[in-house]
Amino acid sequence: MVKIRAFTGHLGNDQHLSQILSPPYDVLNTEEARKMAEGNPLSFLHCNKPEIDLPADLDPYDMKVYEGGRDTLLEFIAKGYIVKDTEKTMYVYQQTMAHHTQKALVGLASNKDYEENKIKKHEFTLAKKEADRTKLIDIQNASLEPVFLTFKDNQEPIKAKIEEVSTRACYGDVTTDDGVRHVLWRCTPVEAEWFVSEFEKIPNLYVADGHHRTAAAFNVGKLRAQRAKDAGQEVTGEEPFNFFLTLFYPADNLWVLDYNRVLKTLNDMTSEEFINKLKVNFDITEMPEGADTKPAGIHKFSLLIDNKWHYMNLKESSLDKSTPLSQLDSNLLNELVFSPICGITDLKNDSRIDFVGGIRGHKELERRCKIDCKVAIAMFPCSMAEVMDVADAGMIMPPKSTWFEPKPRSGLIMRVFEE
Repeated sequence: MVKIRAFTGHLGNDQHLSQILSPPYDVLNTEEARKMAEGNPLSFLHCNKPEIDLPADLDPYDMKVYEGGRDTLLEFIAKGYIVKDTEKTMYVYQQTMAHHTQKALVGLASNKDYEENKIKKHEFTLAKKEADRTKLIDIQNASLEPVFLTFKDNQEPIKAKIEEVSTRACYGDVTTDDGVRHVLWRCTPVEAEWFVSEFEKIPNLYVADGHHRTAAAFNVGKLRAQRAKDAGQEVTGEEPFNFFLTLFYPADNLWVLDYNRVLKTLNDMTSEEFINKLKVNFDITEMPEGADTKPAGIHKFSLLIDNKWHYMNLKESSLDKSTPLSQLDSNLLNELVFSPICGITDLKNDSRIDFVGGIRGHKELERRCKIDCKVAIAMFPCSMAEVMDVADAGMIMPPKSTWFEPKPRSGLIMRVFEE
């Protein structure tokens, strides 16, 4: 069973939330972050993307970047942009985007649970990216962005308590420039202890979004535990550094969008040759004009080639039902299209393929096919059940299989280490 804990949060000043809140560090590149934060000294991007305040030619992994992030965070606290809460507790965080509202409990997850695989993963991490976040968290002495975990057991009583907390006056309520509404409520310490006891009934948590942040938080805990041991201190496992900042979402409350693929080249194939090779495993028919281009369900795809949309439905005889991974649509495309037909085996590093999040819609796929791509393949959104089935089987999903919306905003709640 999993362990969670309360903590003393540091919160964005509720009088300035509209200026403070910013996208997570990995949603924007450095130049986009510079532009967004320009003219806004309260933007949290100064803390979670500290390179934006340093010369553009500086190595983004230079120690000055990490030290600058630490100094800026301390400045934000000193100026009152970020305020320390008055007691150890948990929080409820709500986001509303278009028709969808989701609510998470904000607390601390356990390093030991992560180490023992009670917190299950479905993606690999990149060593360089993981090391970067590890160093920033450690030097900054703070966890600025929570990881994103989900659970499928004991959902109903926890959801009911979350709803109860969210009926009273909130700490902060702000709608960001992308139209997403963000609301934060404090739990009482008694409610926080109730959540601790209820999570003890849950056998596993799952990383939904933020595998690098999760790994980095775990790494920092291990570093600090070793330092404590080197200093002759006993490490019991209950130290603050053995837990990390987390959003806990009930699995049925999440919104997963499609994550679509575009091919920049067909190598030496004509469009006709490419379609004929697809027909070995897929039924391909051209869509009538004005048809809905969104796939109707799993194992059904939409193919855009030569400015025409086609239905691209997997043949039943081509479906390998042996594992949860073998039935996953993103894996089917790898096994039946990209690797055998296009020779693409390394999706992360092969420049011939790119990925377009479903939030951008199919118009973006059409745009890409007019400017720099030959083919777009639109997918049906992966379900949380599929994600958890793959994780339960100890398997790893292909890169870019899930796109979660809405994204949590940074600067609303964070954890500054006190040990």
